Amino acid sequence: MKQTTMRFELRTNRVFHGAHPIVVRLYANKKNKYISTIFKVAASDWLNEKERTKENATINSYLDKLSSTFNRYIGDHPYTIDLEVIAMVLFSEKYEEKIKLLTYIAHFIADKKKKNDVILKTLSRYDRVQSVLTSYLKACKKESTPINEVNIEFINQWDTYLKSSNKVNEKQLEKNTLNKYHSILRTMLIQACNEGKLNTNPYNMFKLKGKPTHREYLTECELDLLKKAKSRNLKIEKVRLIYLFSCYTGLRFVDAQCISLNNIHKDKQGEVYLSFISSKASKQQEIPLLDDAIVIISEIQNTFADEITATDKLLPRMSNQKFNEYLKAFAFRIGIDKELTHHTARHTFATYMLNRNVAPHALQVLLGHSNIRETMIYAKITPGFLKKEVHKANNIE
Repeated sequence: MKQTTMRFELRTNRVFHGAHPIVVRLYANKKNKYISTIFKVAASDWLNEKERTKENATINSYLDKLSSTFNRYIGDHPYTIDLEVIAMVLFSEKYEEKIKLLTYIAHFIADKKKKNDVILKTLSRYDRVQSVLTSYLKACKKESTPINEVNIEFINQWDTYLKSSNKVNEKQLEKNTLNKYHSILRTMLIQACNEGKLNTNPYNMFKLKGKPTHREYLTECELDLLKKAKSRNLKIEKVRLIYLFSCYTGLRFVDAQCISLNNIHKDKQGEVYLSFISSKASKQQEIPLLDDAIVIISEIQNTFADEITATDKLLPRMSNQKFNEYLKAFAFRIGIDKELTHHTARHTFATYMLNRNVAPHALQVLLGHSNIRETMIYAKITPGFLKKEVHKANNIE
């Protein structure tokens, strides 16, 4: 793919009191975009090969600044072909009032990628929203909608589009999935408001209505059943042990697959810890391991020693898709009639710990939650936890 280029040219077909306007010509993907600067010079004062004036230091300094801005931006985004984005970068003040919504979103995403301050999963969601929104605006012939014209009517129409079947996916979106599209666009518009490109965020007048979700988890009886149900099939055994390890540590799939033996260490008292950087929050976590988790590590090392040595990882490797496929089949075969995925191991860990009177604030740290509200969701789905809390009240004299 050819990189975007920029030239300064004299618009000789336009004359104002003997002077011609100096324009910026942006080129990408077989398309040109011309943008007039504030300066005009006579043809005799313009050096076409150097793209500068002969002697006007003020104009040349201005063009040097534009050139420097362009080169710096292209250096960070070498394959940018959205000329509106580049025009916004070069002439932020000039374009502030008429910047398109799609242009702003493209710049928003490019900026997030440059700063590297969000995880890849979030970036992929940003890209997905950008793609769907672009398709929607093209279908409505509204690609040129300025960001400062995005209002509650626009959001309501966007909501109707998302709810329509065969528009975003082959089937109608679930309520909570639909809300994710809204939440991401709302985040983008909040930043636009903070930058002064949008006066009021229309989402202030739009309420998201979520659908209650059921968080599946294993009971302690089901956990014991899984611990005893060893399999001769190595693929199934791999899934069983990885799942059990996550049930006793609360790790997300991506974290479980990334940790190595180097992430395990002991303190002076012999307590075994797991130290790693969370993929979601990108922060260091150090959690003491349950005895059950240590036993599982030993089983894994004995059963998959060659694979672990080859990969230098603590757990055997497997794709999330295949893992969930094998897990569901295995759970059904041993009599666990639940829709299990790897993430249900995290829910299982939370309920397991709460049923053992682990303080919610301690569990928050173990799970790497950013606030206690996320953690307390598990208290609501655990009858045993609620029962114990009520008994505490009964025992107060």
